[in-house]
Amino acid sequence: MGNVTLVFRSKKLRVSKELLAIHSSVFAAMFFDDSAEKNKEEIEIKDFDYENFINHLQIIYLKSGDFGSISYASFSAGIPIQYG
Repeated sequence: MGNVTLVFRSKKLRVSKELLAIHSSVFAAMFFDDSAEKNKEEIEIKDFDYENFINHLQIIYLKSGDFGSISYASFSAGIPIQYG
């Protein structure tokens, strides 16, 4: 069960803030530091496509999945993620 909705253009995905924060310093800052997104129920994700994000969630939840064009290391570091 998720506690925030990420919006990828027309697709929405309900996710756990805590789980994403454990695996990404950008999400940790977004959800738990003093950021504009901290208290939002929906957050638009502009530079990470839905399909690649789903692959990364599979890696987090199942420890398997197709890495696609973006490496897990860059996802964890938050390099390709911009929000706003």
